[in-house]
Amino acid sequence: MNLEMRDHVRKREEDDDEMMLFILPALHLIGTDGVALRECRIPRHTSSLTCEMFVKELLEGHVKNCQIAFRMEPHIFKSLAN
Repeated sequence: MNLEMRDHVRKREEDDDEMMLFILPALHLIGTDGVALRECRIPRHTSSLTCEMFVKELLEGHVKNCQIAFRMEPHIFKSLAN
């Protein structure tokens, strides 16, 4: 390896070290403040429907909702269930 290339590699390593001096403290701050963020989360699955009512709503509702929940179309789900 020639001297110019070796110097370039060393420079990149020094730049990487300097970047880590910035990134590691930032990650630490995110980790310690993350506790407060978790406590402020809004519940996602808050449906008042029972399991049977929820499945029925998915099967009779928009096709996309069924595809997202079951990863298949309603007629395929019904065929498998029967």
